[in-house]
Amino acid sequence: MRLKRNVFVIGLIVSMLLTSCNSKPASSPSAQGASSPTSSATEEGSATSENAATASYDGGTETPESTDPETVYYHRSIMNEGNPARIAAAMKKAIAGEPVTIGVIGGSITFGNAASDTNTKSWAALMKDWWVEKFPQAQITFVNAGIGATGSLYGVHRVDRDLLGAKPDFVVVEYSVNDMGVSSATETYEGLVRKILQSDNRPGVLNLDMMNSTGSSWGSHFVEVNKNYQLPMVSYREAVWPKVQDGELKWSELAPDDVHPNDNGHAMTADLIIHYLNDVLEKVDAIAAPDYSLPSPITANGYERSAIYNNLNLTATSNGGWQPYSYQGLWGDGWMATEKGEPLVLEVTGGYVTINYAKFTLKDRGAKAYVMIDDQTRVDFTANFNGGWGDYMETKILLSDSGSGKHKLAFFYDDEPYGEFRLVSVMVANQ
Repeated sequence: MRLKRNVFVIGLIVSMLLTSCNSKPASSPSAQGASSPTSSATEEGSATSENAATASYDGGTETPESTDPETVYYHRSIMNEGNPARIAAAMKKAIAGEPVTIGVIGGSITFGNAASDTNTKSWAALMKDWWVEKFPQAQITFVNAGIGATGSLYGVHRVDRDLLGAKPDFVVVEYSVNDMGVSSATETYEGLVRKILQSDNRPGVLNLDMMNSTGSSWGSHFVEVNKNYQLPMVSYREAVWPKVQDGELKWSELAPDDVHPNDNGHAMTADLIIHYLNDVLEKVDAIAAPDYSLPSPITANGYERSAIYNNLNLTATSNGGWQPYSYQGLWGDGWMATEKGEPLVLEVTGGYVTINYAKFTLKDRGAKAYVMIDDQTRVDFTANFNGGWGDYMETKILLSDSGSGKHKLAFFYDDEPYGEFRLVSVMVANQ
């Protein structure tokens, strides 16, 4: 029986006002869940006042005949109706009592930053609970592959390692905030979607659109991809932002900072996804089996064939003065230098090459370094983030669309001794 959404008008608002008084402040950034308060950590592009904020998207489903506020609210949340066949297939597995794996991938919003308990109060956890409650006869496995301060550029390279190995049947993808202003985001998002759709269990995919405190979102840049693959797109931004503009809700009732939802915001996000899932479940028996073939990509699609490398799966041509290190967590198994010496030399094959390196807020901890690409092009880095919002992993594109050839990367420490430069991983695409 479908759960009635009485929390929508008065009940939900009163609940938010009461709980927001007692909600915890945003959790301090951690290696996994940390995120910049304003945008992605990538250096590939930067948001501007002209392109960062998206106006209310008007290309979704047709206007509902009903003027009931609840109906209008949920209708606004659907930026693309999509084809629910793959999601229905996952539900049919669960109805039959077969094991089903649910996965999510995104940034710190997906990880659950600012929720009082990421394991129970985040939107992802609440969405997982819906699957558990609706299908008690099935074993539901849940994988949260959210990592703060990262966008779909990092996601497309790591998804095989962090999510697809678990063979998910249903995946929610959330990158509309951390991809803000990144010009390549549509292409990296499409590569990520294609990887997921072609993975072992041919999972259903739902795209979640979030926002920051100005109502800005990069979700409109994903709409054409979602249409191409008939992916449902549920938008917290489109549903909730009009309420903020009208004064019905205050941003402080939704989040303790510029980005991360509090328990109320997470609950409202989960409610929108669950509303869509309930609609699919109500008609699940009438939904035909999926067509698993994929249409042609709409971008150059250079990121579908991509991988991520560290000292576990890439042997250096020469370690020079750099030391391989092992570390539990996001920054594990890279290479580190603390003084000048011979370079770390790596060889990779692909047309797109990107690196990830650690940045530190502690004064004098983060050191400078540079890389020589094919002995011709120098790119400089600094790991110093003194006075910033927290340690995080920076993503830097070195080569784009250079052709699928072999490239030599020579990394040099370029600072006073005792500082630290950690090369976390190298990402290669168009292999």
